Amino acid sequence: MPRTEDAQILKLLDDAADLTTGFPDSETARQFTHAFFRNASPAELQQRPPSRLAEAASSMWRFAESRTPGTAQIRILDGAETSAIEIVNDDMRFLVNSTTSALAGLGLDINLLVHPVLPIERDADGHLLGFTNNAAASR
Repeated sequence: MPRTEDAQILKLLDDAADLTTGFPDSETARQFTHAFFRNASPAELQQRPPSRLAEAASSMWRFAESRTPGTAQIRILDGAETSAIEIVNDDMRFLVNSTTSALAGLGLDINLLVHPVLPIERDADGHLLGFTNNAAASR
């Protein structure tokens, strides 16, 4: 039986997935939203409304839709309340550690760290075809 906190997080992510935009269908939205936030701190997730989580998942999906093979894609979204750094790249060891260290060196705080490693399938031109929502594959 799932713990109450686990059930609350699952419901929060389901609610967020219902609010996402830009996905090919609702099942892809649900699977991606759950996979995207899989390793995020439950306590941090619970501090955010489903609409904010939906915005983050939708933004990353749209950003990841196309990427030149073998290159990293990075963008900074500067919002009124918070900013976000989105990175889409091949799996690179220590990228998160290096990025968080650089931000700390600039005196910037990280309010929520979302670091999914999702096996992505792309065509030869780098367009997103799908992803594997598999906890074992994403480690």
